[in-house]
Amino acid sequence: MDNPLPESFYKFQRPTEHPFGNLANRELLFSYPERLSDIWENKTLCFDIQQITDETIREYGIHVARSHPLASDWERYAFTWDPEKRREEFSKIWNAVIDRNIKPQASYPVCCFSANLKGSYMWDRFAEGHKGFCLEFTPHFLNLSSNPRKVEYRELPVTADEFCRQCFIRKDETFLTHICTSKSKAYEHEQEWRLFQKEGTLDEKRPIERGFLVKYDPSDLKAIYLGAKLSEDNKQQLKEHLSYPPLKFYEMQVSPDSYEMKVIPLLGF
Repeated sequence: MDNPLPESFYKFQRPTEHPFGNLANRELLFSYPERLSDIWENKTLCFDIQQITDETIREYGIHVARSHPLASDWERYAFTWDPEKRREEFSKIWNAVIDRNIKPQASYPVCCFSANLKGSYMWDRFAEGHKGFCLEFTPHFLNLSSNPRKVEYRELPVTADEFCRQCFIRKDETFLTHICTSKSKAYEHEQEWRLFQKEGTLDEKRPIERGFLVKYDPSDLKAIYLGAKLSEDNKQQLKEHLSYPPLKFYEMQVSPDSYEMKVIPLLGF
């Protein structure tokens, strides 16, 4: 079951040339997964077949692998092979599953957002120590063919055995997205959501080294929030790069009674 969408998606930006240019061009960067900062990103692609138990391999052969072109012998011999032989034959099927099902989805360029605007950590980590800015988008922008995915924060990463049981024995197709939307609970405060750019789903995209720049409609941008330490020069750059319809502007300030940032409307910015 899909998670309900937040009221807004927030995209934190550093006060550098590329974010300013992307703002002027109404573009968002969809990065290749290997470019993301989390060192565990897509480490589930390195599934260790030794993590898969003999019992799971046996069940896989009985319930699933019959439909695979390489699996005809499973029907006849899955019950009689010794565990070592069964694991050897299973590895051929498993490698094909990885290549066909997992690697393509794990390579989709991704754009990361947050539902947490006021968290001081977010401004510190993703907006260069409160010196950047943040874009607020409607939750339905870009009209992607795939729904935005909420990141699941876990105590432990998805294992090969868990993935095999959930996705290929119990046939929970949604579990496939876990390889791209699972992170450590240490990141839970980020309240992250992800949009994936599947091949052929977007017309207005421009390839660059890090991924794709994708155009959005000006009406999808609801507001811009200025970091508490955004310099006057960078405020001026923001004004110069904007040719949108009238937008709402806000300034983030330190709250005297909370570790959350305070939002102050800016009139006549």
